[in-house]
Amino acid sequence: MGTKNPKKLQIMTFVWTVGLFGRLAVLLLQVLGLVRVEGIRNLRALLAQNEGFLVIHRHPSMRETVLIPLLFVPWALRNWKKVPVVTPDKHNFYDPWWCAPLRSLAIPVPRGNGNGMMAALLQMRRALFAGRVLVLAAEGGRTFKGKNFKYLTPEGQLYTCGRPEAGVDLSQCVIRRFQPGVGALCGNGKIRIPVLPVWVDLKGWHTTIIFGKPTTLPPNTPDKTEALENLLLRTSQPRSP
Repeated sequence: MGTKNPKKLQIMTFVWTVGLFGRLAVLLLQVLGLVRVEGIRNLRALLAQNEGFLVIHRHPSMRETVLIPLLFVPWALRNWKKVPVVTPDKHNFYDPWWCAPLRSLAIPVPRGNGNGMMAALLQMRRALFAGRVLVLAAEGGRTFKGKNFKYLTPEGQLYTCGRPEAGVDLSQCVIRRFQPGVGALCGNGKIRIPVLPVWVDLKGWHTTIIFGKPTTLPPNTPDKTEALENLLLRTSQPRSP
């Protein structure tokens, strides 16, 4: 593995054990038809550039938070910088003792703590600017638990609304509005961070993961957070063959 840095060694040890066996498990799920992955070439193209990039994904369940990072194997087996930085909830998936092996790969997000969330965003920016890959559920929690939502109609129109009385139908092209400040992860005047949107669909036990087209937002984008919301929604249509 070729590194004497303790943190890098921890990362690579995790990847060559949990990551490798986890990826084999995902391959089995793909063979069984329970997991479908589209557009993996878009992930491969960004990894070949050896620079940091931001992965934003829809978060309808807990499955994709495990599946998406595992899809970075086998590329992550040779280069610790290709191992994605994950962003788990601090209370549930970072602080517990059984999460200790994951901590070297993670930037914890303390939900409900404004100052703590801002500090986490700053850590994420530093990781991206240092050439790391960051995987983020920008909705700030599972899609259906939100209070404000954005939809994409079959005609390609975008609109926002509050929580529907009948609940959120995840079969529609809908996301929970992103957390404030997420747009700051796209870079600044000098550094522009590529963004890889990932749409996730669930149908019973079946999960579809769609890697969209990588995009770099122009520096003069008026509202980068809203632009990222629209980018993720538009990744849901059309489906690639």
